Amino acid sequence: SSDNSQWALHALSLPSAWPMTKGRATIAYLDSGLVTAHEDLASNFRAHLSRNVTFSGPGSRVTNNLEDEHYVPESSTNYPGHGTHVAGIIAATNDNGLGISGSCPKCSLIAVKDSDPSTDGFVNSIDFAIAAGVQVINFSGELFDNPCLVPATDPRPWCKALGRAREAGISIIAAAGNRAGFGTGAFTLPPAPANSEGVIAVVLVAGAFV
Repeated sequence: SSDNSQWALHALSLPSAWPMTKGRATIAYLDSGLVTAHEDLASNFRAHLSRNVTFSGPGSRVTNNLEDEHYVPESSTNYPGHGTHVAGIIAATNDNGLGISGSCPKCSLIAVKDSDPSTDGFVNSIDFAIAAGVQVINFSGELFDNPCLVPATDPRPWCKALGRAREAGISIIAAAGNRAGFGTGAFTLPPAPANSEGVIAVVLVAGAFV
C-alpha cells in the first residue's frame, strides 16, 4: 500500500521514521475482532497468539473465532468492521500495492476480541495481553465508568488490570473520543480508560492529532 494519500501518517512524520524502523513491537488490540483473511493484514496478524474473550451478550464466544463482530449496547445487530479498521491503522502492510499503510507496518498484531465489551471483558482482555507478552495494548473504545487515577489503591477490577499492565512495562493507548460530538456538549471529557493514570490518550481534533 502507498502512504502518499494518507495525511495522518505525514502529520505524525511516520514516513520519516520508517527508513530507521517500521516497528518490531507486538501489539494487542482489544476490539471486535478481525477479517482474518484480509490481504493487507495477513502478514502481521498472529492468529496463534490471538483470542476471543467474549463471555456475555450477543456474538460468538468461541475462543478461536476471531472474525469481526461488533454489537452496540442493548442491540442484537452485528456491525462488523471496527476491529479490522483499527488493525489497519495500527499495522497494515505498506508498499505492497494494497489498501493503506499502517502506522507500524512491521509490527505484530494480536487480536483480543470482545464483541460485546464491558468492564469485565476489559479485565479479561488486559490479562490475556499481559500473559501474551505484548509491548503495547490498544483499546479504541470506552468504559462507562469514572477515571482510574490511582491503580494501586482503586478497588475496581478494570483499574487493577491497568495497574498490572503498567507493572509489566506495557504501553496502554486508548481512544480519547470514540463518538461523534466529542469536545462539545456532554462529551467534553475523555472517557475511561483514556482519562486514567498511565494511559496514552489519542484524539483527532480539527484534522490534527493531539
